[in-house]
Amino acid sequence: MCNENTLSNAVWEEMDVDPDDPPTTILRPGATKKQIAECEARLGHDLPDDFREFLSLTNGMDSIWNGFYGEPKLLGTDEIYVFDASELQDGWQNASVQMKFIPDMSVKPEWTTLDRVLMINDGADDSKYLWLLEPELGRQYAGSFFAAYQALPLHEQEQVRSVLQIFHAGKENASEINWQTCVWSPPTLEAQGYQTFREYLEIMAGDTANDDILEEEDDQGRLLHSHDIFAYQLR
Repeated sequence: MCNENTLSNAVWEEMDVDPDDPPTTILRPGATKKQIAECEARLGHDLPDDFREFLSLTNGMDSIWNGFYGEPKLLGTDEIYVFDASELQDGWQNASVQMKFIPDMSVKPEWTTLDRVLMINDGADDSKYLWLLEPELGRQYAGSFFAAYQALPLHEQEQVRSVLQIFHAGKENASEINWQTCVWSPPTLEAQGYQTFREYLEIMAGDTANDDILEEEDDQGRLLHSHDIFAYQLR
């Protein structure tokens, strides 16, 4: 769906692509079992099942249109690497960035250092970083949160439980951490976590759908969408 919607809806100029010569696909040939196994051996950790399935279907993926611009490319088995994100983590903590869908609390967590994440896109400081957090690190990160939670007054614990129920199907589910997918956007100071890589990809597919068509057209005669109008107003 990311592929089909990008090809149908992308404003190629926003992706630095010649609109007269657009790509026919953003997908790549799938990775073999051997390529995935070699990648896991190099990284020193098995990959999550949903990400392995993704790689077997397309070994990385070119830029996805997200309704505003092209997302950084997703890396393939030969490109994924271990990354120390602690310096970037310091940046968002110094800026007091609140991670989306994580309740704000009067007692602030002493977050575990993200000194080993798997970089799975070609993000940069002017775009977005996309990381996989291994279960061991994810559980430490969750432990930091719940240590602060336990120090809250009872009435605030109840408020936090309500938020966790909405976004994480309850406190118990939120504390049962497996692989996590994390997005950090330095330009907008936004950090967001996803329970699975599949969840991230499904949300991206929804963003590329871009089905709220308006009657207005761009300078090439193509029908615009509401977030196209918003993007053009920013320029």
